[in-house]
Amino acid sequence: MQRAILSAVSGSARSFATRTRPGSKLNAACRGRGREWRTNRFSSSVASTSVEYTPSPNAPREAPTPLVFVSCNALEGNSSRGLATIASAFAEKGFSSLHADIRCEVNEDESSEACMDRCASELKKCVSTSNITFPPILVARSLGCLIAQTYVSSYPVKGLALISPPPTNKSINDLCPKHELSEKFWKLSKLPEFTFEPDFPIEIFGLPENFEFDRLVSKNRLALEGVEVIRIADKVLVGGPDGQDMDIIVKLEEWLDTLGV
Repeated sequence: MQRAILSAVSGSARSFATRTRPGSKLNAACRGRGREWRTNRFSSSVASTSVEYTPSPNAPREAPTPLVFVSCNALEGNSSRGLATIASAFAEKGFSSLHADIRCEVNEDESSEACMDRCASELKKCVSTSNITFPPILVARSLGCLIAQTYVSSYPVKGLALISPPPTNKSINDLCPKHELSEKFWKLSKLPEFTFEPDFPIEIFGLPENFEFDRLVSKNRLALEGVEVIRIADKVLVGGPDGQDMDIIVKLEEWLDTLGV
C-alpha cells in the first residue's frame, strides 16, 4: 500500500513522494527494512532524486545525527555505487539517512564553479524538503565529493566523509577517460581547489586499486592538512566491489563511533 504526496518545489518544479511499507518493490530495491520516502524533483536544468531511510524499529538505538549520501550519476555513475546499500545499512543501525542523487548537467556556457554551486544548492533543497532538521554528516563518493565539498563551503554540517575523492581537482582530467565522461565534463578539472577550513570532523576513504590510496595521502589537500585517509580492503581479498562496500560500512561506523553520534 502506497500513499502519494504532491507538492510544489521552487517555482514550476514539483515533488512527488511515495511512502512504502517494508517488503515493497521500492524497499527491496534499496535493501531497507525500515520506512522509506522517495522524492523525484524535476526542473528544466536539474532533476534530482532522493530516497529517505528512517531508522529501523529493530535498531538498538536511534542516532541523533542524520546522514546524507551524495551522488551525481549525471556526472559519473560510479559516484552512486553502493550508496543505497550503505545508506540502508545505517538505517538498520538507527540512523536517519537520505540518499540524494543530484542530476546536474554541466552547461557549456557556465563555469565549473557555477555548476558546482548549482549542484550544492540543489542538494540543500533535497535536505530542506526531507525530514532532516539537524546539520547532517555528508557521505559522498568519487565525483559526488565535489558537490559535497562545495556544499560544506556554504552550509552547516556535522561532518564529512569522502569515499574515493579526486586527489586534486586538476586530477579529474586523468579520471575522465577512465570513467568515459563526456568532454564537456573536462571543465571540472578547472574547478579551483577547495579552501574551506576543516573545522569539523572529516574522514577520507581510499581504495588500494590504481594507487588511489597513495595518491590521496600524497596529494589531497585535506590529507596534507592532517585529515586521516582510511585504506579500504583490496577487492580481491573481500570478494569484489560488494565486499569493499561492506568494508566501507564497517570503517565508516567505526569513525562515527569516535564522533559519538
